[in-house]
Amino acid sequence: CDFIGLTNLMQALPVRLLAEMPDGGRCLSTGAAAAFNEEVRDAREVLYLSVGGDRGSALRTSPELLPTYLYLSSHEGANDGLVSVASSRWGSYLRTLDMDHLHQINFPLPHRWVSGAPSFRDVLLAYRQLAEEVTEPSFWSGGT
Repeated sequence: CDFIGLTNLMQALPVRLLAEMPDGGRCLSTGAAAAFNEEVRDAREVLYLSVGGDRGSALRTSPELLPTYLYLSSHEGANDGLVSVASSRWGSYLRTLDMDHLHQINFPLPHRWVSGAPSFRDVLLAYRQLAEEVTEPSFWSGGT
């Protein structure tokens, strides 16, 4: 129940913020990303691996990302607060991490303990495990 309209306000903030940013902000729009992907093609000699992030709930996402998390949730579903899981899929998709965008870049947040977010060490371990996974012979033989 959203009696004061807070949800609608929070969902509108990312659109307003991007609209007022210099060209760099507009380059992050869905249309600009589609144009970029059309213009810049994948290199055949490069193996593209990707992961996405989703905490599954606004309450488990860093508060700094709440407006964008709500906006993306209503438009594209699961997301890490800045990028939807659907948009994060490029090349071979490895998995969806239980992390928001700030966790994925291991941004030092003093309030990580509030949302049960992964610790600095947990994030490093997750990336180490991903690196080990893709260096296993079974990964390259289709055993994933």
